[in-house]
Amino acid sequence: MSREEHQLQCTCITWFRYNYKKLEYCLFSVPNGFWVRGASRLNLQIAMNYLKDEGLTPGIPDLIFLYNSKTYGIEIKLNKEKSQLNESQIKVHESWKNQGIDVFVIRTFEEFQELIIKIVDK
Repeated sequence: MSREEHQLQCTCITWFRYNYKKLEYCLFSVPNGFWVRGASRLNLQIAMNYLKDEGLTPGIPDLIFLYNSKTYGIEIKLNKEKSQLNESQIKVHESWKNQGIDVFVIRTFEEFQELIIKIVDK
């Protein structure tokens, strides 16, 4: 996740928690990557292997939203060519859609707001 995507996700979470306090625990992130300042490549590889053993799965959407017995995946991508879905994300999205789980790609804060309002106001 790029720094810009990180900022967008933080903005989305902050807005959601402020406006939907009762649903605070229904929207959460699934960190599938991380960066540790000063960590060696070996230490990062050991940590990634450890997390993969625990179920870390490439391609899982950035945010999961649980509402009215339904699950939604929300992928954060910016309007840049380099921020297209990768192969792992495409496979996960297809798998989830086959299970009836809606997966959305949002590229702006406004798209996130509109999506949440649409889901909650159904």
